Amino acid sequence: MTEQVDKQWEGLTITGELRIGVYFSGMRHRRFTLRVAVAGDLIAAQEQHPNGPFQLTTIEVYRRQLLSLGDIPVEHLTTELLREGLTESDLSVIADADAELEKAHAAERGNADWRRIEHAFIRHGYRIDELRHMTKAEIDARVGLIVGKVKGVRYVSQRQRKALPKPR
Repeated sequence: MTEQVDKQWEGLTITGELRIGVYFSGMRHRRFTLRVAVAGDLIAAQEQHPNGPFQLTTIEVYRRQLLSLGDIPVEHLTTELLREGLTESDLSVIADADAELEKAHAAERGNADWRRIEHAFIRHGYRIDELRHMTKAEIDARVGLIVGKVKGVRYVSQRQRKALPKPR
């Protein structure tokens, strides 16, 4: 089961250390692993605490995201334990880790966009080495041409236009 969980969240986690930690079974537990949030986390938290304060919903979401906290068994990692044992500064450490995780995956999405751009350029006859030597402005201009959506530029036909005859 642990291997499945590890595989499921591979590359989608962050580890950190709480400043104070949560007291459980005679010791403070500081080291944690947090996974990326999924839509179901917030939905489940709101279903469990429909009239609860926002902070309680937040703690419930983080509880669902926590894959581990020190040596606390997952079944004992409850909202009540976090509610009673997590300090404000430790809550902010988890929030910062969650934000860092989101930033990391936003950058990853940016890399995926770059790969799509590379493939589009290759399909249109550009070589990778040409693309890598272009400035951002040159790439943006060419992306616009490839996509056909150049902002602020009107396409003008290259054919010769003849003057209209004078009215009689």
